[in-house]
Amino acid sequence: MRTFALATLATLAPAAAATAAVPSTPPTLADYWDGSADWVLYNYYPVGVYGPGNTGFGAGDTIRVGPDGAWEWFYRTTTAPSSDCTQSGLQAGTVVRRSTNQGQTWSAAEATVVTPTPGTPWSCAATDGDAIWTGSEWIYLFQCETNPATPGPWGQLWNACVFYNTSPDPTKGTWAPLSDTPVWGDYSGGYDPWSSICTEMTKRCASLAGGPGRVDQAGTPSIFLNPDDPGWFFVDFHGLDTSGNLDEGIAKTQNFITYQAGAGQDLPDDAIYTRLDSMGWDEPEENWPAGDIGGGGDSVIYNPSDRMFYNLVEADNDAYCTGATISDFGILRAPSTAQTVWQQPSLPGRENPIIYSEQQGDTAETYTARCLPGYSKLFMDPTTGKTFMTFVGGSSAANEGVYVYTLARNLLVNGTAWRCTTAAPWSLVNPSAPASDLGISRDGDWSTNDGCYLGFSSDIAQTMPVTPGSIPSVNLTGEFAGRNSPLSPPQGYLSVSDPFGATIDVELGQRSASGQNVGHDAIPVALPTTGTYVAMPTTKVLVNPHAASLTYTVALNGSPALSVLADGMTVQPQASAGATARAKHTVVLGSRSFHAPGGVGWGSQHPSEIFNGGDPSGLVSKIHWRSWGAPTADGHGLNAIFKPHGGYYRRRVRIELRAYDLGRCATDGPLAYRKLEAREPSRPGGRDGKWFAWGGAGSICKLIR
Repeated sequence: MRTFALATLATLAPAAAATAAVPSTPPTLADYWDGSADWVLYNYYPVGVYGPGNTGFGAGDTIRVGPDGAWEWFYRTTTAPSSDCTQSGLQAGTVVRRSTNQGQTWSAAEATVVTPTPGTPWSCAATDGDAIWTGSEWIYLFQCETNPATPGPWGQLWNACVFYNTSPDPTKGTWAPLSDTPVWGDYSGGYDPWSSICTEMTKRCASLAGGPGRVDQAGTPSIFLNPDDPGWFFVDFHGLDTSGNLDEGIAKTQNFITYQAGAGQDLPDDAIYTRLDSMGWDEPEENWPAGDIGGGGDSVIYNPSDRMFYNLVEADNDAYCTGATISDFGILRAPSTAQTVWQQPSLPGRENPIIYSEQQGDTAETYTARCLPGYSKLFMDPTTGKTFMTFVGGSSAANEGVYVYTLARNLLVNGTAWRCTTAAPWSLVNPSAPASDLGISRDGDWSTNDGCYLGFSSDIAQTMPVTPGSIPSVNLTGEFAGRNSPLSPPQGYLSVSDPFGATIDVELGQRSASGQNVGHDAIPVALPTTGTYVAMPTTKVLVNPHAASLTYTVALNGSPALSVLADGMTVQPQASAGATARAKHTVVLGSRSFHAPGGVGWGSQHPSEIFNGGDPSGLVSKIHWRSWGAPTADGHGLNAIFKPHGGYYRRRVRIELRAYDLGRCATDGPLAYRKLEAREPSRPGGRDGKWFAWGGAGSICKLIR
């Protein structure tokens, strides 16, 4: 093992904010936004394993969490076009797979959701949609197309159609059309949401198009819930104007047949994303011939921890999939879906884009048959509280597939090489080493996650300040490959035929506030001779309570010809045993899986709001609790109640709540009130009725349907 002076390393990286106590809950998008969490690769589903022979594999990709906590994966499947679909160039349907272990493995067989059917509005294509469990059925809202040569009543452009399935398991039961006609589209007599949005020149979407009424072709729908507007399902979608610009908009629906857009509660009166929003993105390596034209797809999700809506948006340079298509992705956010200009991240290292196109980078790409990455989605698993991001990527046929990321707290800055424009704050340990010994390169073929990677031919290190006693332990990760060639700035590693096997060390040094060495661990990592990456085992390291800084070092152990490629490096702080114990003794209301995925408040402490994710009667807001943690907790809030002949009273009524039956919904979970009762008047100003079980459920641990 190579030795070095730890005192020198403390000056190598710019000081960051010292850490506070580590939360016991998973990081959220708010943590990503403020720089305390990174996207780390969770899993990868290669086309050769999951979609051999399916030229559309991954397109239309979306993963949703079902009512029983299983992951449901919807994606496109294609076949050679039949004689009446040859002009469209494809015949595409949609299939679904299921995972009962959070995406680690998937059902071997694909279940058909919808397939092109002659004589229907989806005779040639039924794909690129989104799914949601409404509480009583699965809905799949998708783009549909008939034969452009003989379109009949449905026109030559894409429309939107919808299927449903009442089985909680979407790989079972029967998928059937909710409507035999498109629910929106630009055919004669159809409704396009854009016709209600871009209505005046004062609106960005109309101004960019050169006039009102020039945006249409609403497509690539993505469904999300808005707790501020219960009883409605919100849908974001793209549109194409007559000048070739792509915009993103939002509509809402209660039944997936009729839609509102342009005006109404929580609806924006303009596009929520246009090419103006990505003009300031940091894209120095992209070759935009005429700039990007806007968004070809997006995915909105509500984040409860900061009550913000986050939007993963796509910036394209053309509206069609060609060999020269450039697609970058960035994240925006807003406190309301009615907002038309969403916030951009400004923290250094968090600037957009966060995912780069496969078509540009350090080396000349030869794989130009795809416009990747694409079909990005955000989703949250309510059973674990973890947030995920998915997209289809592949800069070569060898690494094409669906990539899944999750958020992890990481003390390292740029350890996962998402910040592609600079290697900082990584530094060379040897101050005499040439600066060319360290760089960051962008080439999907030589990254673990199809993006960027760090390259170095001398030892590198990064120092992280910590608050003494705040972190009991950290988990170290990293992925590394060896090359028997030096860096060649600024192009990085150009040779792919010189693998070099060697053993390097990943080290964690610890120093006190006075500069004393208070800990040092070294983990040997054997690099494979094949030139491929190897992941070091996730290694737990105890942190000395006197440590005021930690230094992560990759030591090459004096190998003179060795250069290293590195990616996925993290120093993940772990919650203290006390925090974990306190979390287990915390009292929450039911379980996150109750009324998942659209529920709000379940599985949290004394929630101020609970929501079943369906109609307004399932929402109680402004809740005040008494005796929380006692065997019985009482509360009261406001609730919407039905009129005798349908609809809701305009004035909400006071509802009484009673939570009881302390226990655990899961053997390793926190204490929870497992039953909830309520009572309320039958009309505003009336007397309280009898106590009833909330939602008719005997338990609020898991909804039994």
